[in-house]
Amino acid sequence: LNSFAMPNKEQRLKPPGQDATDTKTNDVVRVSTVDAARVEMAALMKKAVMAMGLGFNTLFLLCLPASAAPCVITSFLWSEMGYGKDMYAALDEVSDWVYMGVGALVFLILLVSYLLDMFMPPHLPGQYIALYDGDTRVGRGLLGFVVSLAMVGGVLMGKTYPIGPPVMTALIGPVCVAGVRLATRARGDAEKHKLLCGKERRTLSSEQRSEFVSRYTVGAAEDARTFYAAAMMAFLTTGFFSGMVWLAWVLNNNSELVQLSSEELDQMVAHDKRAYLRWNS
Repeated sequence: LNSFAMPNKEQRLKPPGQDATDTKTNDVVRVSTVDAARVEMAALMKKAVMAMGLGFNTLFLLCLPASAAPCVITSFLWSEMGYGKDMYAALDEVSDWVYMGVGALVFLILLVSYLLDMFMPPHLPGQYIALYDGDTRVGRGLLGFVVSLAMVGGVLMGKTYPIGPPVMTALIGPVCVAGVRLATRARGDAEKHKLLCGKERRTLSSEQRSEFVSRYTVGAAEDARTFYAAAMMAFLTTGFFSGMVWLAWVLNNNSELVQLSSEELDQMVAHDKRAYLRWNS
């Protein structure tokens, strides 16, 4: 019956073709809104993908001091070029209870962190080393503190284990490079979490989420390749300049380089292990 109903006053006053014009206007507004949403989501996805990539040069400049500083510290504190004899003499005055207490504190912090599911929280899918939703600093900072504390404990063991101080100091290099990796990767992870788990998720269709995940996976692989290439070049650069400094020190001190047999090396280590370690450092 509605199809035969008489038009009301507003319909009678509309000029011919007005309904078609209104329909076209609504379609244009709808298309414009959809296009704007697509552009906005494309910008968010691009931001999330680009947030992880710093480029080879930037990553190399970040990894170089992270690998060079431990090398300088090791040579300065524990080698014949530096103050190896004085540092080992100072460690002889440290009580064994000190490094035992440091080790117990490290174990306690790791145990509490494990009980709080900090490393791989099941209630925070897709997040690691996090104490709360979106945590990219507190958990990683606590882990870095624990690692630093463990290394301090290893150095304090120099009285009982002379090899501990140079090994622990040298291991700061890979740890610092790993810290650079976590810091640079956290930017991309935060943007990814914002898109897939934040309030923006409601505006993403399943196709957009799949597209973003594929783009992010490709971008993450490229970023990993660039980072490890930069880290490798930083370690090679550090090793090259370390060798040059050591060679200059040997020549300036008129030291003789003698090829030792395995028996002579064993005798040297048995006679004065610390002197052997200082030479290696």
